[in-house]
Amino acid sequence: MTEPIRVLCVDDCRAVADVAAFDADAGGERLAVERVDSSADAFDRLTDGGVDCVVAGDTSAGLGLLGSVRERELTIPFIVLSTGASADAAAAVEAGATDWFSTDSGRPELLTARIIDAVDAARARSATTERAVWEIEREREWLRSLFDALPSPVVHVRLVDGEPVVQRINPAFEETFGYGPDAALGSNLDELTVPADRRSEAEAINEQIPEARTLQREVRRETVDGRRSFLLSIGLSEEEDDALEGYAVYADITEQKQRETAITLLNELVSEFASCDCREEVYRQSVDAAQSLLEFDRAAIAVREGDQLRVTEMSDGMELDEPPTMALDEGVAGKTYRAGESFIVDDIEAEDDASPQTEMGSAMSVPIGDHGVLQVIDEAVGAFGEDDLELAELLVLHTEHSLDRVDRERELARQNERLEEFASFVSHDLRNPLNVANLRLDLVRAESENDHLDALAHALARMEERMDDLLARAREGERTGELESIELATIVKRSWSTVETGDAALECSTDCPVRADPGRLAAVLENLFRNAVEHGSTSPPSQAQEDAVEHSPTSGLPGADDGDSVTVRVGSLEGENGFYVEDDGPGIPAAERDRVFESGFSTADGTGLGLAIVHDIVDAHGWEIRVTGSDAGGARFEITGVDIGAH
Repeated sequence: MTEPIRVLCVDDCRAVADVAAFDADAGGERLAVERVDSSADAFDRLTDGGVDCVVAGDTSAGLGLLGSVRERELTIPFIVLSTGASADAAAAVEAGATDWFSTDSGRPELLTARIIDAVDAARARSATTERAVWEIEREREWLRSLFDALPSPVVHVRLVDGEPVVQRINPAFEETFGYGPDAALGSNLDELTVPADRRSEAEAINEQIPEARTLQREVRRETVDGRRSFLLSIGLSEEEDDALEGYAVYADITEQKQRETAITLLNELVSEFASCDCREEVYRQSVDAAQSLLEFDRAAIAVREGDQLRVTEMSDGMELDEPPTMALDEGVAGKTYRAGESFIVDDIEAEDDASPQTEMGSAMSVPIGDHGVLQVIDEAVGAFGEDDLELAELLVLHTEHSLDRVDRERELARQNERLEEFASFVSHDLRNPLNVANLRLDLVRAESENDHLDALAHALARMEERMDDLLARAREGERTGELESIELATIVKRSWSTVETGDAALECSTDCPVRADPGRLAAVLENLFRNAVEHGSTSPPSQAQEDAVEHSPTSGLPGADDGDSVTVRVGSLEGENGFYVEDDGPGIPAAERDRVFESGFSTADGTGLGLAIVHDIVDAHGWEIRVTGSDAGGARFEITGVDIGAH
């Protein structure tokens, strides 16, 4: 049902009285007309409320009533009635009338329609306004609830003479800084939270914020738990009185900053692992780092020895008559090693697997790969958290890598020692008898000539070449010196000039720079050139041919490659970082390509070391080498993974 309209009609003007049709029935069911005799009575009635529209004449009393209504900021619809002689619609509307109606029209139903339209419009505006007010209030209530519920300290401040004055605080602020509303409201925020030695920092913020309006800064503030680090976020806006008000939010980043500091310290500590030359130094460095990094009472490392774990290093605070030894299935250390997982023991006394030999509260136990276990101990129960465990695991990762490095270096030193002993044996114990044999051969030749002497000289020369190859591989095969950026074409030409090439031809189509050890790269090229030239040489076969890797079972036989000279080509690979060396000889059978780099492999009576040395040097550079066939049917060696174009 449509809500009725309550009309207050002021009867102190003849204009209203003359509209005889304007009565309780004029508006049908919608209008409920109430008449009063004077403007004073009308004003009293409006004060009581329950009126939807006022109708009054354009007399001084009626317009006076209109002025009083508008002065009281009442928005009720007000319609002014006028007769023809006094009609001034503009003046009435300017005075605040909602509408103006001339009684000379003789159509009271038009007045009724205007009343209904004015009230409906006012009710619609009122409903919209009420909805907006309700929504604003709801938003404010939501913001108040959010303000109070935020876990971070939040304070509503107002800048007064450039200083932040507290207007409101949330419970988290009180809990963090120890000031309730009674102590905080109206106080200078800096005096409540800023340490004395940080006042200049706070003053700088106060100077910046009026112009910046928003600001975010890492700060240190005094709390009930001591100084802590916060990410301070401030946002201000200008209020109606031109004052600046807004909010300051304190996000606690103390643990984050502590972690960043710990990571920085960890990086500084682990850098010292590089100077450790033995396992004992790694153990000592790990224990010292654990104590500095984790700031707990004691630390120890237990190392696996056979079926046991033996404590080999302890922090300064641990005093035991004899370092303990335990079985791999014993205690928390054994459990950690077997599982390969870290454990936090909050209460050692309550831990079934624990067997403490000194007074302990809690512990962390972290496996060091296959080497052993690091344990960090504190006298307090529940002293360790997940962040502590993560730092300990990062430290142990460096411990494990350092132990692996020390073991590799020790094994490499042993290997180098054995290689040096072998090289010494080859260069002295074998070369001396060979020198004696060559000397005796020269003496025999001086006395007589014999075809057998040529064969003997040939055999002795081959033995000397084999010893040279063995020495080269034993002493240099798997090592590189300092890497340099060199022009590949330059090293190609230089290497070609050191090889007996005969009628062979070289074509180099690359001028790119590569990063390599010049001497070792030259050794690679020389071996590949020698291999190509010797396999492609014309008959009769030379001694060098016999030492080369045979590319074909027919190589060296009468008629094979007779009268031809080999062409060797060097160029850059397409689509890959690397280069190739190829020839137009008979090539390497596909069945033998996987074995050509094996030490000692040869299809003829060669040493089988030339290409093995090539492979070792390539591998030492971090490159890769593969063998295939060239377009001309010869052998093609492709070396990839090369740092190309680096000057």
